[in-house]
Amino acid sequence: MTAPWARLLAAVVPISVVVTSSLVVAGCTKDEGSVAAFCREVRVVPPLASVVSGFTEADQDGLARRLDDASAAYGRLADAAPGSVRHEVDDMVSLVDAVLTAVRGNGGDAEATAADIRKAVAAHTSAAASSATVAAYARRHCEVDLNPTVPPDETSSTTSSTTGAEGSTTTTVGGG
Repeated sequence: MTAPWARLLAAVVPISVVVTSSLVVAGCTKDEGSVAAFCREVRVVPPLASVVSGFTEADQDGLARRLDDASAAYGRLADAAPGSVRHEVDDMVSLVDAVLTAVRGNGGDAEATAADIRKAVAAHTSAAASSATVAAYARRHCEVDLNPTVPPDETSSTTSSTTGAEGSTTTTVGGG
């Protein structure tokens, strides 16, 4: 059975990178990133769900390391974002930061964490749209599929084929 906070997190932060977790939120004075730097970072940033998974039972020192590592990775992602998606990456990272803060601040209390995540989601009204934009950008420019539930953009092509005795289906999404 999936914990309520995990369902909330998956519904609100659809990008599996996700979407996201930086304690260093981008400011207006940051240097511009680049597509190459962003693609490099987006390939190594951990999915938020894996970072917070099992937080109620986790060893607190181990959890703190996971949260710190994720925070640093998402900070690098925000720093690497090129101008064309900088705002959206910053928006997504801000929500991820709030999720990590909720996990850190509630000492393993799932209900309190879920309540804090709900508040963060309410305060970050554009984060879901921003994370979808970041996922589309990563798919198009980096050939990284962060969120398979986000429909491909118009420049992508989808190919389906059915093969084998059991009729298995293979779907490939490629950017254009």
